[in-house]
Amino acid sequence: MGGISTGYVFFSPLLPITALNGFEKGLNVTANEYSHFMTLPLQFLLSPQTTSSINQHTIHPYVFNLSHQRSTSSLLRTVSFPDVLPHTSATRLHLLQSDFLTLPSSTKYHLVITLFFIDTAINIIDYLQQIYDLLLPGGRWINLGPLLWTPGSSPRMELSLEEVLELAKLIGFQLEKGSRRQVNTEYTSNAEGMMR
Repeated sequence: MGGISTGYVFFSPLLPITALNGFEKGLNVTANEYSHFMTLPLQFLLSPQTTSSINQHTIHPYVFNLSHQRSTSSLLRTVSFPDVLPHTSATRLHLLQSDFLTLPSSTKYHLVITLFFIDTAINIIDYLQQIYDLLLPGGRWINLGPLLWTPGSSPRMELSLEEVLELAKLIGFQLEKGSRRQVNTEYTSNAEGMMR
C-alpha cells in the first residue's frame, strides 16, 4: 500500500479544510471537516457574495493574546486574506461535513493529506487504520503537523513520532526512504512575540 511522508488530503484528494488555501488548480479535491466553526469560514471564503477580491478581509489575530508582546503595535497588527480567490479556481471542491472516522472506506483516494490533524485522535490506531483504508493501492499519505495530543479530545495514547511511524508500519504503510523531514511552521504562534 501507500507510503508515508511525514499530513491529510484526498485526491481525487481528501483534506481537512484548513489545507485549502493556495491549493493547486484543476484538481478534484474532497475536504473533510466535522466542525461548523471550521466550515462556516470556508463557506464565507468560497462565496462570491462575501469574498469578491484578494485581501478583502482583515483581522487582528493577536489582539487577545496579551502575553509576550514586544509592543502595542505588534499586538494590533493585521492580517489580510484571502491571498487567492478560491471560487475562481479550477479546483473542484467537495466538502464532506462529517466525523473523519465515519467516512466510508468504499470511496478510495490517491492521496490523503493530514495537516495538524492526527494529534486530535482519541485513538491514533483508529485514525491510521482509517487513512490506510481510504487509500487506493499505491496511494500516498502525507502528514504535516505536531504531536500536540490535544487535551480536549482526551487521547488514550500520546505517542512519539517514532511510535506513530512504527504503528503505521504495523497497519501496512511503507515509509519511503528520504521522505521524512522537518518543516518549520508558525501554526498558532506569533512570529513577532517574545516567546516562540
